[in-house]
Amino acid sequence: EEGENTDTILLVRIPEDGSSATAISIPRDVYVEETAVGPSKINGVYGATKAASLDRAMENSPTGEVTEEDREDAVKAGRNGLINAVEGLTGVRADHYAEIGLLGFVLLTDAVGGVPVCLNNDVNEPLSGANFQAGVQTISGSDALSFVRQRHDLPAGDLDRIVRQQAFMSQLVKKTLSAGTLTDPTKLGALVEAARRSFVIDQNWDFVDFALKLKDIS
Repeated sequence: EEGENTDTILLVRIPEDGSSATAISIPRDVYVEETAVGPSKINGVYGATKAASLDRAMENSPTGEVTEEDREDAVKAGRNGLINAVEGLTGVRADHYAEIGLLGFVLLTDAVGGVPVCLNNDVNEPLSGANFQAGVQTISGSDALSFVRQRHDLPAGDLDRIVRQQAFMSQLVKKTLSAGTLTDPTKLGALVEAARRSFVIDQNWDFVDFALKLKDIS
């Protein structure tokens, strides 16, 4: 579909005293009001702010065309718009920012050899592509993407999808930091390459240190 929705938004807090990290998920349909785009669902703020920046660049362009610098500025505007929306909604200052796309998610789960999940019931939901049997299983690639994207046919819709995502990401962090991954040169190399291709993070951020501090998250 057209558009650049931010379908999963997590706010993570790591206390300076070394105690356990906590994370909350922000439902994609929460309404916020941003200066650049007006009232909007929070998952649309990034795309709308980016589009507004491109529109302004087009209006101010002598040739009527946008430059590569304009496009880069628009992406930055979209990210800053989303950060502002999260800060305005929660009252919490965001010190760092990380972004991952759908392909990156697939690459990461493949790099760690899949992630274990457990379903109470069989699932066959064509809109997300989720098609799983009940019970414990290890999923990766596009199956993992379908697992975390499903919201139709779940009793609480997007709120149940959030539960799915939290369970999955908790297991993904554990798998990433396990000895089987960190001591296996092939797996570690694949993980580093997947992260390099997948993540956008702000400058001056030790991402490995960040991941290690997440290891005790529930």
